[in-house]
Amino acid sequence: MSDQALTRSGVPFTNTVHEDPLVYEINHSKEIIPCISQLYRNEAFSDVILVVQNTRFPAHRAILAARSEYFRALFYGGLAESSSPVVYLNDINVVAFKNILQYIYTGQMKLTKPKLTLSILCLAHQYNFRSLETVISTYLTHSLSVKNVWCIYDMAVMYNLDDLITACLRFLDCLAPAPLYNPRFLRLSQVSLLGLCIHVSLYIVYTFFVLVLPVSLYCDEFMTCRKNLFRWVLLKAIKCSTFTSSKCFLSQYLRIKLNYVTNQHRYQLS
Repeated sequence: MSDQALTRSGVPFTNTVHEDPLVYEINHSKEIIPCISQLYRNEAFSDVILVVQNTRFPAHRAILAARSEYFRALFYGGLAESSSPVVYLNDINVVAFKNILQYIYTGQMKLTKPKLTLSILCLAHQYNFRSLETVISTYLTHSLSVKNVWCIYDMAVMYNLDDLITACLRFLDCLAPAPLYNPRFLRLSQVSLLGLCIHVSLYIVYTFFVLVLPVSLYCDEFMTCRKNLFRWVLLKAIKCSTFTSSKCFLSQYLRIKLNYVTNQHRYQLS
């Protein structure tokens, strides 16, 4: 029987024994996401209950472990949670966790409030969602205000989000000294405070020492890092050409001001 006589469903068929095999790629990956998404907060096939602030979330160990190194270690790292049907996650904002869990199953999330977004950022960092951290940083960059800049800046420093740190510092330079009067400024971490003095303009640092520091006597964080603060302020004053002619006066003034405030602080504690 010749090759021409061979047919398949009425279509001529050629013998390809001596030719390369036919390669046909099938891509139905788009069908996977809707299937996995249907399992979000669905008790079907659920093998673990996550409890956050008394709210129960049915979940699937394999999905969480595949999406997050944190959950991979939690469920398959030999910990007690590996076999427990109920796992309690403490010190977590329940609304933020709900958003993160939805993201794990669907890859989608809606950011609407900067304050809640900061809580989501904490979890994104904890669960090692780097792409999500980047997107959240962009959102927060466009959501900066006098009220929230210190919270955002402090968290950006904590998680080493360089682009967000830069955005905060530029924002502060543009709106100084208004943000300095926000009470949240007095609760900055020592690392954030030192970073602020290194990178922002001397005008902000000067305003801080002259106007803000006298009312922050109750804040031990400032007193703890006073030597480092003063060193960076002097360095900033020396490098700033605007104040070159008066840098000696400024340095002496800041030293007197800082010593006065420190003595007042010690007096109040005694």
